[in-house]
Amino acid sequence: MYGYIAFAGIVCAVAGFVWFNLYYGIRGDLKNAKQGEVYHFRYLQPATGDYERHMVKVLKNVTLTDEQIQKLNARSKYRRFDNSFRRTNHLVTGQSANGQIRNFYAERVDGCKRSGVGRLAFSIGIANLF
Repeated sequence: MYGYIAFAGIVCAVAGFVWFNLYYGIRGDLKNAKQGEVYHFRYLQPATGDYERHMVKVLKNVTLTDEQIQKLNARSKYRRFDNSFRRTNHLVTGQSANGQIRNFYAERVDGCKRSGVGRLAFSIGIANLF
């Protein structure tokens, strides 16, 4: 009888640990993200001023120089004539749970957390449930 209670306690503790790491995680910063790490955060959409929640696996982290930003501004048609739009130096490419690949400017991130077990959730294919 006590064996079942102890087993149930261990299962609950492990489930609580996994849940906490997926939803709350450890404070992180996309500027220092490494390839393969999983982060969840709120991202500011500059066109609307709204925040969107994302959980992504980092594919690439690039620090852009001022010259690279100027070239991007010259080539890109995205918000070309919007004077309030500014690109920043830290560009992170990430893959969401549904397979979509997006770029995120690290300076527009709010509430960034590094997920301790997020990599496991991505590798076994259950990250889209969270």
